[in-house]
Amino acid sequence: MLPKLALYFLRLGIIGFGGPPAHIALMRADLVDRLGWVTAEQFNDDLAVANLLPGPTSTEMAIYLGYRLGSMPGAIVAGTCFILPAFLIVLALSVAYVQLGSATSIEALLYGIKPVALALVISGTVQLGRPLLTGRREWMLLFVAIAGVLFGALDVLLVFILAGLALLIISSSGRALVALVVASPTEPVARAASYVSSADLALLARVFLNFLKIGTLIYGGGFALVGVLQQEAVRNLGWITQQQLLDGIAIGQSTPGPVFTTAAFVGYLVAGIPGAVLATLGIFTPAFVFVILERRLLGRLRANTSVQTFLRGVNIAVVAAIAVAAAQLSRSALVDGLTVAIGAASLIALMRFRLDVLWLVVAGLVVGIIRLLGS
Repeated sequence: MLPKLALYFLRLGIIGFGGPPAHIALMRADLVDRLGWVTAEQFNDDLAVANLLPGPTSTEMAIYLGYRLGSMPGAIVAGTCFILPAFLIVLALSVAYVQLGSATSIEALLYGIKPVALALVISGTVQLGRPLLTGRREWMLLFVAIAGVLFGALDVLLVFILAGLALLIISSSGRALVALVVASPTEPVARAASYVSSADLALLARVFLNFLKIGTLIYGGGFALVGVLQQEAVRNLGWITQQQLLDGIAIGQSTPGPVFTTAAFVGYLVAGIPGAVLATLGIFTPAFVFVILERRLLGRLRANTSVQTFLRGVNIAVVAAIAVAAAQLSRSALVDGLTVAIGAASLIALMRFRLDVLWLVVAGLVVGIIRLLGS
């Protein structure tokens, strides 16, 4: 079974455009309907738990399915093979970006893709927020979280944890202790990572530890990564500029496989190929750990209402971080009337007509090529 898992997830990592929803739909169509490796009930059960865990949902689904079909070796093979093609593609594009990034041709090609990427971020914010913001207390928590992200005194991931605890306490203070027990394993990780990262250590160690912290505590999938990188890599650490982050989003969204491989782009800009490797290892390692631990030790937590309330509060803070990032990134993406038109059209296409993002990226690339040839 391990060779079959390796071949299937390598293939999915190569053809899997469209982000987590597309990846999960492909897995279900192939593994449930076409190959019959798992039942619909098993698939839905794994998906429900993957949605509760921090980290990249579609990658965790690959790990879950690999574990179900091949125990721990299957989990490692499935997750690694799903990540590897996207990592190699993003790394190759990152090398080209750094080598040619100052050239006018590169900027021209990305000209039409950047407003598409911004539209995707805005669309993702709405999609994440719509089922969460159902009452006055949720909206109040959103505005408080936005203020917390903008103020910048707290680590953005700490804002996520505090929002989860706040909603839990508001909802039912008698069950707050359960959430504190659940949240406590992640808090020492955040404190330790922040302490080590602030010390005078090698740059590669800082890259790995910061992305390990992000992978451990991030909720909301690839869209949440945008908000976290805006705060961590751009504002707090100054590793990259807003312009480079937007370029990284464009590259990540125009390539197949997990969106979290955008970490490789940032890692490469900071510390070359070793930085890309360590950033990828850091951000994806927690997904493997969480899935294997959940399978072996934490299965009872999936139905716990306190856990679900805590995660709901976290996700509201995630929406706040993405909204702030979108507002800040708009200055780099919307530079003239044409980019505003491309962004608006892309947003309508995504939210009204549910058009596949790949076609929008291609259209943005075409606009860039035409503009370059005409100049």
